[in-house]
Amino acid sequence: MLLSSVEPCYAQRVSEFLAVNGWQGNLKLKADYVGKLSGLAGVDDYSFSWSADLQFRLEEFNPGGQFWRGKFTGGAVAVRHKNVNKGSDGCTLTTNILGEGLPLNPEFFLYVGPGNNYRFQNLGSSIQARVTLTTVCGGTTSVISNDRPENWFTSGLDRNVAFALPPMGLNLTGSGQYEMGVPIPLFNVLFGGTLPKLLADISWTFQPLNVDPLELVVDPTDYDNFRPKADLSGNPGNSISVTATLQTKSGKPSTQGATKFIFELLETSREPGIALNWPRDASDQDYDLRIAADAGFLIADAVKRQRAESLPKIPLATTSTVKIDSFDWGGWSRLKVTALLADGTSLVGYLRGRPEQTEIRLPKRTANSVIADSWKSENGVSGSDNSDDETDPIGDSNAGDGLTLYEEYRGFYESQVKIEGNPKKKDYFAINLVGSIGDGGLALFQRLSGLKVHKNLLQTELSSERVINKNVSAGPHRVNQHGVILKNNNSNGYAEAVSTTSLHPSTPKDFDFVGLPIAIASRPTQSQSVSYASASVAHELFHTVNVYHHGEGDKQVVWELGPDDTVLEGGQQIEVYREPSLNVTANVVADLKTRISKSREIWLGQKQGQHSGVENCVMRYDSSQAYEQSGSAGWRYSVTERPGALLCRFAEGTGVNASREPQIRYGDAARGRGACIDQILVNDAISPPVR
Repeated sequence: MLLSSVEPCYAQRVSEFLAVNGWQGNLKLKADYVGKLSGLAGVDDYSFSWSADLQFRLEEFNPGGQFWRGKFTGGAVAVRHKNVNKGSDGCTLTTNILGEGLPLNPEFFLYVGPGNNYRFQNLGSSIQARVTLTTVCGGTTSVISNDRPENWFTSGLDRNVAFALPPMGLNLTGSGQYEMGVPIPLFNVLFGGTLPKLLADISWTFQPLNVDPLELVVDPTDYDNFRPKADLSGNPGNSISVTATLQTKSGKPSTQGATKFIFELLETSREPGIALNWPRDASDQDYDLRIAADAGFLIADAVKRQRAESLPKIPLATTSTVKIDSFDWGGWSRLKVTALLADGTSLVGYLRGRPEQTEIRLPKRTANSVIADSWKSENGVSGSDNSDDETDPIGDSNAGDGLTLYEEYRGFYESQVKIEGNPKKKDYFAINLVGSIGDGGLALFQRLSGLKVHKNLLQTELSSERVINKNVSAGPHRVNQHGVILKNNNSNGYAEAVSTTSLHPSTPKDFDFVGLPIAIASRPTQSQSVSYASASVAHELFHTVNVYHHGEGDKQVVWELGPDDTVLEGGQQIEVYREPSLNVTANVVADLKTRISKSREIWLGQKQGQHSGVENCVMRYDSSQAYEQSGSAGWRYSVTERPGALLCRFAEGTGVNASREPQIRYGDAARGRGACIDQILVNDAISPPVR
């Protein structure tokens, strides 16, 4: 009795099955019965057991008969039957049938058609078994044994029983209960008794061998090099064409067409804006990749454009091409392509050469990344998308610049030109509102620091909070990294890094701006190629990357005219010299006499103060006008300091701060200061150390 079958759905399926070169599969059977039958012949006490678990392989095809022929190749069959008859005459007859192994004739057949069905036939329905008869009667026992074929398979399942081909796929599976023959004639059945039907549970599976099935292959144009782009006008920055083709697995053209091709973009990115800083403070959630409108397609949503279906063609098409537009420099998505065939089956496409990739990553990238492989290759990087590990310049040994690798890749706009971060060098961002003075200082700052300085940002290219990477949603993000603004600060006559959140040098996040006077006086520096204005601007910019002065503690004193043409400092008479030993006190007295207040303020440099350390460092102060003579509390040396033009690499004093005549001026930098190049920290994600 057949328990389940499926009516044929599509006549086209027969041709698909006849394209199969061979089959492998499994046939299982199980039946166990225990019972007792009483009657004129006494009592029959029986137990019947059939079991089979066989593997087969069918590799010989007969096209004319539309069948495959093969054999059972493994597994086993077992029959274990027993009946004990206790007759009314007091005698007992025990019958045992035991057999195990492969069928005697292991041939097996599978037929497809006529019609949309299949059938199979088992010629090996018997197994070699031993039959043993044991008779006990009147105190006498006799035993007779012989070998004979014994049925293990039903006669109700043969090539005349048909099963419907499945509407999808090529695997043939089925199961049912079928009647078995009585293995041992029971005496009471012979005298009119009845035995219940003996039903076996039978199941089978046929799986195709060496099939050349139909498949859907997807080819994105120039896939290896495609990288999403954007356009300032809102139009697509670029596009990629994707073609889906029906073919057999061996690459032969398909004889079947598709009623429609479905293209779907999955989990497409929706990053605000088109780059990290443009438009400023963007908040849109538009899809970054969208299927282009085309007359041959039905677009599910004209705004989202994430799903498109090809319109039917006559004859049915075996190929279809869509174009996918990009609207963001860092966009990503996955493309799924499905073909619906005329017989109702569907095929999901895969990337050519990558059958495991049925959701094609756009752009081409590894499974755990949203960055185009081509960009990583061009830049010689292989880190994770959220890595922030640049070590150039090494600075204070903290890696990174606050921008993840993905953010370096997605990039920025600078003066309305698209740029990228440098994945191997730390980036720094600035808006210059002071013209050429700022240009020179930023150029010197870049040269001395080793940072990649993006110095041409427009005011509209930095967020209202000065965040350079504010346009972020799901993209890998570590910290809001800030840019620095250079502007005129007319309230002061000198350059200064202005912060309302920090009393010390820090990272860019803590600086409201670097303020500059409208004009900076020209003074000679330690290098003819570096202007005083550039050195002053660079000095303040270094404060925004946590670089400190060489020391603190220089003090401001007042020199005033004393009695008898003397010079007083804090009420104490002093003598003023010009290095190495020229007494110029009289010159100072003459100057004081010209002043209305008869006094002047003097910056008095101190040992390990702001003027200490490497003489030619831009972080060394140049405002000291005098310093104390060693061993003579009342003697001062009058000096003029020249601004530095380099960034120091060590704390030991050089030039006027090293051994010299008449003496070392300010000495080594204070403890923890100096070696300025080893202090640089641009990363807003790291708490800056206080020195």
